[in-house]
Amino acid sequence: DYYLLQPANLFGIVWCAGGLVAGILLARLLAFLLLDGHFAAADEAVNAKLNQESRRSSQRTGEMTDVRHLHFGEPVPVNALADFSTEQARKQQAVFLGKDEQGQPVLVPRDTWRKTNIQILGLPGSGKSVMGTNALIRCVRDFGDAVVYFDPNGDAWAPHVFRAHCPDFTLLDLRPGKPAQLNLFRDLDQYALKNLLVAGFNLS
Repeated sequence: DYYLLQPANLFGIVWCAGGLVAGILLARLLAFLLLDGHFAAADEAVNAKLNQESRRSSQRTGEMTDVRHLHFGEPVPVNALADFSTEQARKQQAVFLGKDEQGQPVLVPRDTWRKTNIQILGLPGSGKSVMGTNALIRCVRDFGDAVVYFDPNGDAWAPHVFRAHCPDFTLLDLRPGKPAQLNLFRDLDQYALKNLLVAGFNLS
């Protein structure tokens, strides 16, 4: 048996536990009465100081902004495949997306392009698909990349553009109603077919 748990010591243990609880409650009460108000006042003073030193933008009116009402400068003419040559792309190791309002090239470092996801945002009809298609074609032309292009919306022009600029082009139309174009079991032996089914349907 533990010495502290013997009946003769239980009275002292109760007093110690009670004293500990009472001490914690008393310390919290004193902190609430003496310290919380002080720290709250200090925090308010710091926030007021920061607000005084911050500069409010003249463009902030407090109103909600609607992207449909934003106005930008005149578009800069861009020849997506001629304005930035393959030699420039390889020398700078960058993917050309277009030009900014000053006519300067907008570039994405090659390492960033390969290691991260890139999302193109814009209104319908603003040229998101065109810019993405041009950038992918440049990756094929400038760096010899292999590109897999999924288009659930069925762009009418993208397949023709890729066919014209990619030396090895394959189009798979997987829309409903189209004939089967993929045979995942072609040229598989029994062992490979078994492994494919086990992995695909998690049968292990």
